[in-house]
Amino acid sequence: MAQIQVVGEALADIVDGVAHPGGSPMNVAVGLGRLGHEVTLTTDLGDDEHGALISAHLADSSVKLAADSYSQESTSFATVSVDGVGDATYEFSLAWDLPHGVVASEAQLLHTGSIAGWLAPGCEKVLETFEASPAHQLRSYDPNVRPQLIRKRSAAVKQIEKMMSLSHVVKLSDDDALWLYPGWDCQRILDHILERGAKLA
Repeated sequence: MAQIQVVGEALADIVDGVAHPGGSPMNVAVGLGRLGHEVTLTTDLGDDEHGALISAHLADSSVKLAADSYSQESTSFATVSVDGVGDATYEFSLAWDLPHGVVASEAQLLHTGSIAGWLAPGCEKVLETFEASPAHQLRSYDPNVRPQLIRKRSAAVKQIEKMMSLSHVVKLSDDDALWLYPGWDCQRILDHILERGAKLA
């Protein structure tokens, strides 16, 4: 099995008043841990009830929490509303930072995505981690855009494209693609991502 390092947000999703572990990068780490891979998650948790919930969920899924993943801030959360057809909307209360940075890893795969890749100040440390990634490491990225959290669209697009250019694999949804490149068709979008340096989109 592979050694995998995931860097990104873990937060509590509040559904009908009940907290559940969430966050796109955390979900990736959990899925890989349950498949038997050796996974470490570097994230930003508070020393609080939500942080303890997430930490226990990671442990139950055989995911190691990086030592510097706790900060003085409260654990982020999102209040989730689900409509009649199952589509979810989110109201966020969050901060994303990595006050201790990211410890370099010899893992075979480095993954990040979502808020971690484009929300300051933490996104700059994620970018630095990808820039410093050793040659043997496969890098993957999922923008998972949340427009309601983005204050300046042009800056976010620039940051996301930097992350794409440093990634071997870029996975994005239809919604991500249309928000990033409105009016473009699918082939043009994928060609653009590959031209920036990704090997698979």
